[in-house]
Amino acid sequence: MNRISIMNILKSAALAAAILFPTALGAQARYLGQATLNENFSPARNSHYWSVGTEVNGKGHVLPARQVLSTGVAQADFRICTYEDGSPICENGKYFFCVSSRLAGLCQTVYEYDINTCSLNLIGTIQGYSSEGSVKEVVAPHIICNRMDGFWYVFAHWEAPHNLCVGKTMRDPRFGYSEVTFSLLDYEGAAKGDEDNFVYFDKELSKWVLVYSRKSDTISKQYSDSIDRGYRLICSNDSERSLTGINVVPIGGTKYLISGFGWSPAEDAYKVFSMDDLSYICDLSLDMPTGGFRGWGTVIPIPEGMETKYQLLTFDRINPTGVNSWQYGNIYLYEARERNSGTEYEIKRAEGCVIPADPGRNLTPGDLHFVRKFSTRHNYDQEIRTGEINLGARIFMAKGTIYPVTDSSATVRCRQDGSDVAVSGKGRFSLLGGTHLPNCEYVIDLTGLERGEKRYLSIRTLEENCTEITFEKSGKDTLIRTDAGSSLAVPGGIRHIRVVIHERKAYFLNAD
Repeated sequence: MNRISIMNILKSAALAAAILFPTALGAQARYLGQATLNENFSPARNSHYWSVGTEVNGKGHVLPARQVLSTGVAQADFRICTYEDGSPICENGKYFFCVSSRLAGLCQTVYEYDINTCSLNLIGTIQGYSSEGSVKEVVAPHIICNRMDGFWYVFAHWEAPHNLCVGKTMRDPRFGYSEVTFSLLDYEGAAKGDEDNFVYFDKELSKWVLVYSRKSDTISKQYSDSIDRGYRLICSNDSERSLTGINVVPIGGTKYLISGFGWSPAEDAYKVFSMDDLSYICDLSLDMPTGGFRGWGTVIPIPEGMETKYQLLTFDRINPTGVNSWQYGNIYLYEARERNSGTEYEIKRAEGCVIPADPGRNLTPGDLHFVRKFSTRHNYDQEIRTGEINLGARIFMAKGTIYPVTDSSATVRCRQDGSDVAVSGKGRFSLLGGTHLPNCEYVIDLTGLERGEKRYLSIRTLEENCTEITFEKSGKDTLIRTDAGSSLAVPGGIRHIRVVIHERKAYFLNAD
């Protein structure tokens, strides 16, 4: 056996061990636990700020803390960002996906997908609000750039009540932190449980087409003259049950609806339907099952040379953290052996040239045989890259005092020590980080935490403290406490902890 073969076997064994036994190679589990926050803490738009600090009776340090856009613990609901006609937005060899990042149903994130390397990189996050300004969780968005009116639209469904909704924004919601106000979508037969809507403009019909999972079970199609209202029922499909994760994909020049299926791993399948009358055509052929259920049939046509290749990006529903029943474990990428001799979409060049769509060989979904390229247990090894936003440069005022500030009762001295602030005396010292965003995480540095020193993350408004989390030594462990009286002990060897604050709970992950 040659050296390359031996190395491949070793790599395969290591990957299998990492997937099946995430702590087997010495890495500590990413998910550490959770704690309850102060019951008076109620997040609202643009009203909260965060700071980090230390409380000492002797010496301590205020260390740099980062606010990050994060992959969280679990990703699902991969929906490609499209133009109004359903064609994917492609820029510099990258597609874009809106993804449900489901640590406690926290937020929607946007990833760029490099069609050459198949790598995913987090680039944005979307926070939903209702028309009255309250935080509103949205799930499974479809981001549309409508070139006919210049606006961006985000179709999704609210977590509660579980109904279809739509938001409209002037700015590109793919990048950075975006706030979008959502309202209920105006469509016929709206019911609790409707979800996973996909919308596009049909040029031949001169109609907007809405397809969605009706009551999380079957599929429906509706038409409208307007993108965000007035949809009326055309047809439904009641012959198949447990259909979810709706996507409309062209294969061989014909649009098909592809849906996930099943309420148990044994039913794991991806169903294909005609867009004309929603009649069932076939199941997608996969060489290896995902082992999940109710996945998404996110088939991606990608130009390759003078051909088009087809990939399937999906996930399973392994719940490694136990946070709640809708956590997800692994991401899977498949690629079909068969290729189309033409292109499914127009290819637009920056200089204005356009290569028209040419379906070429008339492939059908039944002709495609998908082979798994890779799977990623991303909640442990973080193979998906995390984006970071710099919000630490902002300066705010509080009661006339510019941050950094010391508490009025404190008798502490401080001096700059490299990137740290060295603190001595007795009392508390704080450094402001920036605006508290509802769906970002904080990375807290616990390096060199001394006995008798407490480090803390504080969320406040300009008028009052809202909630605070402290970190202190407790034997060999680090004890995490909240102002609601909750506590959690984590191994003292962990130097960096990611803190996710959602509603009145904080979730803790190992960031080393």
